[in-house]
Amino acid sequence: RLTVSEVQRRWTDGHQAYVGYLDGQPVTYGWVATRRAAIGELALDFALPPSDRYLWDFATLPVWQGRGLYPRLLQAIVAAAPADVQRLWIIHAPENLPSGAGMHKAGFEPVGQLSFRAAGGVALAPLGAEERAQAGAELLGVPLIDTVLAPCWTCSAAAEAQSAETAAEKCWPPVRPTERQCTCASPVRLSGL
Repeated sequence: RLTVSEVQRRWTDGHQAYVGYLDGQPVTYGWVATRRAAIGELALDFALPPSDRYLWDFATLPVWQGRGLYPRLLQAIVAAAPADVQRLWIIHAPENLPSGAGMHKAGFEPVGQLSFRAAGGVALAPLGAEERAQAGAELLGVPLIDTVLAPCWTCSAAAEAQSAETAAEKCWPPVRPTERQCTCASPVRLSGL
């Protein structure tokens, strides 16, 4: 789905492509940012320290999905990382269960949950060791917060205009826990290795 010019632009920008083959056919791919990365959905653009990498834009051809290729590709990328690389980062939306499961199988652990703040912008709530979450927040250039403030953009806008209690009742997904599945944009998780 990428044009040749887009692939060339990514290489020029310092990104590295990894492709998984089966029987000589390319079936899965992913990109590794080495200098700069952007997360368009979150309006984040950030520089990477020389010792960090950001993994992004992974896909597996539909007929090959469900065979464990994604975690194997992630593991191959980890194994191929230069010795001076200390951290590898990757993000997934929680509704993308296959992506989260693949990251976990590859050895990545959640660092924090990105939250859309009521006043606008993104912040990171720790999901474990605060030092790792702080490193992730610094990488992304977002503040570290104690708890998730708003689980989606819809809730963020509602919370800005109303009290948190009113927003929690009118917004889907609600701020409080629920059994219903999210029907709008959800927070994403930053994971690291």
